[in-house]
Amino acid sequence: MSAELCIKLIALGKGITCIGLRRISSLVKSRYPNTTTYIYDLAALSSKENLESWILSRAPKKIETTINKKLVEELAESDILGISCVSLDVDQTKQLITLVKESNPKALVVWGGVHATLNPEDAINYADIVCIGEGEKSMMALLNKIEQKEDFSTLKGLWVRQNGKVSKNECMPLMSGDELSQMPFQDYGFDIKYITHNSIEFMTRSLYMSILGSTYNTMWAMGCPYCCSYCANNKFLAINMEYGKLRYPSAEFIIKELIEVKKRHSYINYVILNDDNLSMLSKAELQHFAELWRSKIGLPLFIPGFSPSTVDREKVDILVNAGMNKVRMGIQSGSERILNFYGRKASRQQIVKSAEILSSFYPRISPPNYDIIIDNPIETMHDKEATLSLLRELKRPFMLYTYSLRKLPGTRLWDFSLEHPEYDFKSYSQPFQFMDDRWMGIMVYILGIYNPSESAYGLWNALAKNERVNRVLFPLVRIIYLVKRFYYEMRTSNFEVIANVSPTIAKVFVKIRSVFNR
Repeated sequence: MSAELCIKLIALGKGITCIGLRRISSLVKSRYPNTTTYIYDLAALSSKENLESWILSRAPKKIETTINKKLVEELAESDILGISCVSLDVDQTKQLITLVKESNPKALVVWGGVHATLNPEDAINYADIVCIGEGEKSMMALLNKIEQKEDFSTLKGLWVRQNGKVSKNECMPLMSGDELSQMPFQDYGFDIKYITHNSIEFMTRSLYMSILGSTYNTMWAMGCPYCCSYCANNKFLAINMEYGKLRYPSAEFIIKELIEVKKRHSYINYVILNDDNLSMLSKAELQHFAELWRSKIGLPLFIPGFSPSTVDREKVDILVNAGMNKVRMGIQSGSERILNFYGRKASRQQIVKSAEILSSFYPRISPPNYDIIIDNPIETMHDKEATLSLLRELKRPFMLYTYSLRKLPGTRLWDFSLEHPEYDFKSYSQPFQFMDDRWMGIMVYILGIYNPSESAYGLWNALAKNERVNRVLFPLVRIIYLVKRFYYEMRTSNFEVIANVSPTIAKVFVKIRSVFNR
């Protein structure tokens, strides 16, 4: 019976990382091998458009919104269509579902992923089923019910719309560490179909390299105890407080995953562990992982899962010895008022102390990377200046990731924006990489490049506040900053950022690097 089910899975998003879909894909294919998986890269622009968008830090003038017609035809053949996306890409997802349903009203559409969990009330208006939270157990239970021709309207983890009524079922229990250790690895096969607005092709080695460079993205530990007002974890914790606990498979699991993926993708020479809070694992667990990683994998690591309250010198040393050559920590603001507004647990003093620890490992690692949020409408000039003064105080060198604040459905920030319409909080419809406050953007980028003297800082400040000048100054400063960032990315062997701007350049660097590593 399973062979008769036509199952198709698709993720819509910017890029092809989509860890969640790749894990679901492997799991579903283990039972239903004829499943077809698609990745719709909504960021697939021409090199010129990409370059202009990156430099100006704003959306391209021309954004393609037409859904690939050939894709709609293929998806409409499915009995069951599983779709995943984040809130940023919800409009294209709704458009795709509508077109598929028009072509084949009998296709059962299951919408999962971050947006479906954040705003199921919205998603159920388009999909037949909305999967809330972790989808592995729920998806397999659903497919089993369909295969057996049994009722699935009461399955945990699902909202089911039938005959004009919606069954809102409670969440499925989260997977334990032991269960996670039994899951298949991410699907990085060459039978995945890569979609752009104008083309459909199977993933190839060259295609992977053109988009991700030689970088492999994965995740070990899931869960986050923090409740930052702008973060989707707000809603996750409201659904199930167990999301606040770290859950992870064994260290051996993540090692086996890398061994397996290297068999197919031998060019991979850099790994990003996209965990939110890897640094919260115990020293013993990290030490065990480090020993396995050094002896069996030996590739450099980028670990972004640090916050000021979890930076521990001994843990950092363990990870550096394992191969971590790049680290990232969320700062967000230098204003105590704004830190409290975000619900951040770290004080300004703790941020400085943690940054000193990370900086002390340079040059064994690349300069530490720090996150900064701008475009917050409740910020005063005093708050902004507090952030700039913090950046001037931090030990150098360092690099900055600058983000524009966006409100996500279901978060405390979203609720606050509804209660205070006088503040113009930007919606999730625009990427958080595109910023509006050019003065703040210029000043943050300047401080990401170097720490100017008092007189030079005052001059930069005056120039950045002049609207005519900052139109020209912003792209110039950003280009200089990106050159510095690309330099350090090349030194760490992470070519993914470069691939986002120019796939051709990234592939050249990967090949050059592979020659020198022979």
